[in-house]
Amino acid sequence: MIDPAEASRAFDAAFASHAPAGLAVRPETDADAAFLRELFLASYPLRDLLPEPLLGQQVQLRLDTFRRGFPGAMRRIVVGPDGPVGRLIVEWDHAAGPYCADIAVAPAEGRRGIATALLKAWIEVAEAHGLGCALTVAADNPARALYARLGFLETSPQPGVPAEVGVGMARPARP
Repeated sequence: MIDPAEASRAFDAAFASHAPAGLAVRPETDADAAFLRELFLASYPLRDLLPEPLLGQQVQLRLDTFRRGFPGAMRRIVVGPDGPVGRLIVEWDHAAGPYCADIAVAPAEGRRGIATALLKAWIEVAEAHGLGCALTVAADNPARALYARLGFLETSPQPGVPAEVGVGMARPARP
């Protein structure tokens, strides 16, 4: 078993060693709500179809789902010189092993290695504790290729996650 507070501190240090220059992580706060809204809407397929009241409800539903579904999870915001650029949620003590509930980078910041640095830091901490890593990704998400490059293999979906929601991926613990 892994102590979530210890793992979060180790993650912050590991991210610093993998991060592109000028980036750091910090805990997510309520003040990040506007950034998280824009981050969600940047990849939301209905953003140009729904009226604002419904978009606001969709954003709130997503934020509430992560809060209720992963209440003790580590929530980190990636920040650069101009403000937030990404987000990661990891539940260190999930039944499937350290579980990434969400990872997202602002589209304008893509292809800088931010997601790779977040994933490498998460993997490094899990491996230090002899644990594998797990996540669920949408079947059509191009990030599946990144996960595969980092050693993730497709598995069955996580318990409680319908197959149409996403593909389970896991990185086995290293002996």
